[in-house]
Amino acid sequence: MLCYNVLTTTQPVEVVYVIAKRGLKVSPKFFRMSEIYRHFSQPWAQLCDFSDEARHAMYLFESRGTPLPPYPDPRLLNGFQLGKHWMDVTVSMWKEDLAKGLLLRHELYAEPAYPHWWLDLVLPVT
Repeated sequence: MLCYNVLTTTQPVEVVYVIAKRGLKVSPKFFRMSEIYRHFSQPWAQLCDFSDEARHAMYLFESRGTPLPPYPDPRLLNGFQLGKHWMDVTVSMWKEDLAKGLLLRHELYAEPAYPHWWLDLVLPVT
């Protein structure tokens, strides 16, 4: 099992090779988004599986609608699935707060935890 952060790893080619070698291919776009999912599931990281298999299962779920497999250990969750859920909840709350004037776009862009390419994707254009 590999755990890594695509934003900080110094050997991304090796990581992609390991995934491809095991037959667990994911698109580069999904790989980048999966790191955002990982960020949003960090408060529950000790309960999550961030393995290549979990990433691949989430990729198949999002791209083809393949159901996520049940985990042999019921105490573990797919960390990418959990992160996507909490990302969606958080973005929905941001949109409500932006509409009410309780949050300003530049406050989110000033936060280093959120890449600008991702904020451009999820925030409404004003």
